[in-house]
Amino acid sequence: MEVIFKIKNFTDDCNSIIDLLYEEENGRIQKYIADFFDLDISFLYKAGKEEGRKIILCKLKNEYLNMEQTINNKLCNITRKWNEVSKDIFNILENIFKYRLDQNRKIIGEFTINAVCPRYLDSWKFDINFRKNDEEIILACIHEIIHFIWFEKWSDVFPYYGKYEYNAPYLPWLFSEIAVDALLKETDLYKYCITDKPAYKHFYNIYINDKNMMEYFRELFRQGSIEDFMINGIKFIQENKNIIQS
Repeated sequence: MEVIFKIKNFTDDCNSIIDLLYEEENGRIQKYIADFFDLDISFLYKAGKEEGRKIILCKLKNEYLNMEQTINNKLCNITRKWNEVSKDIFNILENIFKYRLDQNRKIIGEFTINAVCPRYLDSWKFDINFRKNDEEIILACIHEIIHFIWFEKWSDVFPYYGKYEYNAPYLPWLFSEIAVDALLKETDLYKYCITDKPAYKHFYNIYINDKNMMEYFRELFRQGSIEDFMINGIKFIQENKNIIQS
């Protein structure tokens, strides 16, 4: 397995941001993107997607031109730093998942001006916010690679789930985002985990029976194999989905 870093095509980058903004009105992600780029989200929704696209493109073009050299420098630096640690990271992941990684598999990490960084499971690509520092980017890469390997393993354990359920808002997707915390905090990957909250921040504010939800999942992870964790974890989420998704 190999990670190849690239700079995301400007047009593709803009389309990704625009699609995210208009995917759902006034959702958590949409508000975050609008605030980040200082966009009037209410006006954009009233204007409609096509008119909004023109406004957003003008804003993003200036952002891109101002940061183009910085992005190029970041690409070179992260490529070097990732190559120094990638062998160790992949060895740890193989041990966690008890899964032999495909040595010919290439994952593409694309530097983006977007503040939200989606992954694309079918094409083995993920986006990287170039504004993060080097350690944050290495952690973000590990986070996203976990998802790719997670769902490869998941499909072996649960072959009856549809691949569409690997994306929001379905429970298998939700579990994969929660599970990142245990995989980063309870394994040798902890050495690369530079934050106390490597999963979505709002997860850490959820309590079930007066206990922090993330501690439940860390305990589940420590109790058995990765297969056991997947089986017991998704069951826990199904039983408590009203609390977790509220």
